[in-house]
Amino acid sequence: MDLKLQGYSSEYPPTALAVDTTDFIASHVLIAQEEEDGDLSLLMGYKWVTSDLCSHYKIDFPPLAAAKSACASRHEKRLRQLLSDYERKGKRVGYIGSWTSRPDVRADRDAARHLVQIAIGMHARFAQDHAFDGCIALGVPRLKTERIEASAGYELLTDEEGPLPPFPLGNLAGEPVILMHLQEHSATAQSLANEHESLWRQRLSLEQE
Repeated sequence: MDLKLQGYSSEYPPTALAVDTTDFIASHVLIAQEEEDGDLSLLMGYKWVTSDLCSHYKIDFPPLAAAKSACASRHEKRLRQLLSDYERKGKRVGYIGSWTSRPDVRADRDAARHLVQIAIGMHARFAQDHAFDGCIALGVPRLKTERIEASAGYELLTDEEGPLPPFPLGNLAGEPVILMHLQEHSATAQSLANEHESLWRQRLSLEQE
């Protein structure tokens, strides 16, 4: 949580919420560096949560909740159609969100670029290992996060009228966001997953009992 608070406070106003209910049921993927004393120093992280898990706990799926809160009826309608299609086909869809990194790490462009590449590779491995058939994310144009998502294979979500426009995200103090949808990881993501396979194999998994 401290990583998210640090990362969000450097990019968003104080009224932005770095934590929500889904943080308590989501899987958190964290990239850390081992210090000389053996402690782990967190550098970057993001979370995954599935639509079926949200349904189990009677929590709105995050992108759907965001669209509803913004009264973005076109976005809400398209998301409901998409989720219904996944459910009807017996497929799993996940949401990836809360991408953030430590401010001092983000300030080092080379380090930040390297961490993003690792994160994209881990994204592909996590989705494959957990049998995700699709993923939804929110891109923040101001921070160009949709470019990172696009390099992983995400595309702007569309409906019969065309690409869905940005809408204000309430818990980020009205920050304009766009809906991104991934059906298949890009060749870049697969290549980065293979390149960083050793990191994935050496990962430390912590589960709540």
